[in-house]
Amino acid sequence: MQKLNKGQTGPRSSQGKRNSSMNALKHGAYSKTAVLPSEDAHAYEKKRRQYQKSFRAKDELARDLSDMVLDHQWVARRLKCQIVAMEHDLYQSASPIEFAKFLGVPDALISKAPIYFVNPNHQISKAEGDHAQLICDQIMDLKDRLPNKPSLAELDASYPELKQVLLNRFGACDEMDSELTVDLSNTNDVESICLDGLSWKLDEIHAQYFYQTIFESIKPQLQFYLEKQRIDFFQRLSASHSATLTKLQQRLDKELNATRSAVQLMMNYSKLQQAQDDALRLGQKNRNEMPNSQAKSSS
Repeated sequence: MQKLNKGQTGPRSSQGKRNSSMNALKHGAYSKTAVLPSEDAHAYEKKRRQYQKSFRAKDELARDLSDMVLDHQWVARRLKCQIVAMEHDLYQSASPIEFAKFLGVPDALISKAPIYFVNPNHQISKAEGDHAQLICDQIMDLKDRLPNKPSLAELDASYPELKQVLLNRFGACDEMDSELTVDLSNTNDVESICLDGLSWKLDEIHAQYFYQTIFESIKPQLQFYLEKQRIDFFQRLSASHSATLTKLQQRLDKELNATRSAVQLMMNYSKLQQAQDDALRLGQKNRNEMPNSQAKSSS
């Protein structure tokens, strides 16, 4: 072993030494270097200039305080990204289909649960929800009448919103696009296409609008479901993985507290500078307003 290492003194250049100093780097939570080799140093310098401009750092102490805020914020951002990456499996396992089963959604609709169904930040407006409820009601009413299809006139009179949804859906299908374009001149053909499509498109459309009608009302259950998934996820984690995640979270909390403290120091220093500038301006103003005799005597 000694023979193999003979003559190997390690890197000699400053860049090589910097690189070798990062050999033991794992997650960078405790790194003494603000910018890791994997991070964008140019982006850091750009943010540094922006922070100094935002804090109006004019002297060396103000610039040091501004850099302190940036360093803590930079590390905190890195830790947040790492925590999200480590918890990625949690959100991958939050399946819309599993959540639909958890809620007791009818079997015919479970397989069509949309991706947004497990996103608590998704928003569905009241107008969208009301329209979806109207479409669902019309579909259920119309399905009760199948296979006895209504005439086109009855469809127009009783289900105008649903008819428009079906026509929009047909227009989105490449295989039916040209057929509809050709047949629009013939009322009978349009009726047969529309109503034939109606019989095999109803379930898909009903599922789409069904989830829109219930989404806003099930968000508390979604939060409970995600929390249950999170607990199950942590129980499946290895001890080392779980300990690393805990350390990252603790380090993140420390960095956020340090950021708040640095910002407070920067604000206090800015107020002190502002008070000094105001005192200088006031003194200059008083000197300018003095009569010439008083100004000479005071000098």
